[in-house]
Amino acid sequence: MKTRPTRLAVTAVSIPDYIGLPDPPEQGAPDVKAVRRESQRRITRLADYFVRAWQGGADFVTGYEGITGADRYGYPPAARPAFEALLETVPGPTTDYFGGLAKKHRGYCAICLDEKEGNRVYNTAVLIGRRGEIVGKYRKVHLPPQERLYATSGDSFPVFDTDFGRVGFSICYDIMFPEAARAVALNGADLLVQIGNNTYTYKEESLMVRAADNMVWVLACNITTMISMIIDPTGTPVARATPHTPDVVFADVDLLRERDVPGDNLYAGTKSLRGRMLQERVPSAYRVLTAARPPLLARYRNDRLPETSKELLRIRDLHRDEIRKQYG
Repeated sequence: MKTRPTRLAVTAVSIPDYIGLPDPPEQGAPDVKAVRRESQRRITRLADYFVRAWQGGADFVTGYEGITGADRYGYPPAARPAFEALLETVPGPTTDYFGGLAKKHRGYCAICLDEKEGNRVYNTAVLIGRRGEIVGKYRKVHLPPQERLYATSGDSFPVFDTDFGRVGFSICYDIMFPEAARAVALNGADLLVQIGNNTYTYKEESLMVRAADNMVWVLACNITTMISMIIDPTGTPVARATPHTPDVVFADVDLLRERDVPGDNLYAGTKSLRGRMLQERVPSAYRVLTAARPPLLARYRNDRLPETSKELLRIRDLHRDEIRKQYG
C-alpha cells in the first residue's frame, strides 16, 4: 500500500452531460438508434471527467449511477427494446473502454451500469484498476419499486483490495439503509464509495452520518438532490462539488486515519476508537436487525408496493407533476 496520501476525485457532471436520453414514449417503441447514440455520448463525456481527474493526479475517481441510461427504459413495456439494447455484460464494451483509459492514465475508477448475466439484470458498480483490469464488482442490494420490475438484488457487500486501501460500495437507494454502510465497514473497507443519481435521503447529512457512525471515509457521486462530496471519518466534508456543473473535485486523504479517541479511553487502554467499539459490540442483542418481519412492520401492513409495470405507471401518472417537480 502507498505511503503517500491518496488523492480521491469525484465528479459532479453538468445537466447537459447527464440528461439527453429520449424519454420513453407514451405510445409505441423508442428510436433505439437514437437511444444508443445518446448513451454513447454520455459514456464518452463521463470519460472526459475521469481523464481530467487522472490528469490532476487522482488515484481514484468515480461517476454516477447507470451511465448507459438503460434504467430509463426498464419498466415501461413499450420501451423494452431500448432497455435490452443498453444492457451489457461485465466485462463488456463499457468496462473495456474505461479499462483502456485507466491503463493509459494509471489510475483507478468506478463505473455503474445495468449488467446482464444470463436472464438476470443487476445494477452494478465495477471497480477498475490501474492496469485496466476489473478489480471487483458490487451489485446493488436495495432496489426501489421501479427497479424491482426488471432487476435482481445483490446479496452481499464485498470489499476490494487496491494499492491505496480497501474499497466498498453502495448504490443510490442503498444509502437509505444504515445496515448497508455498516456491512461495508465491518467487511474492512477504508473507503465507502456511494454512487447515485438521486436519492430520498436528507441530502448530504445522511452521508455525513454514515461516515461518522462507521468511522470510514465516504466518497459520494450524485447528480440531483445530493451533492458530490468527500467526507472524513468524523463526518466532516473535506471537498464538495458544485451541483449541476462540469466539476471535478479532489481531496488528498490518509485512508488509514483514525478518529481521535475520547477522554475516557484511559479506561479502555486502546489506541483506536473504532478498534475499541468493534470489541464492544453486542451482536446477540441485534437480532431484530435481520428479522424478516420486525414488530414495526405491523404498523404498515396495509402499505403495498407496486408489483407490475401497469401498477407502477398508474402511480407515476397519478403523481406525475409531483415527480417532475422533485426529480426533474
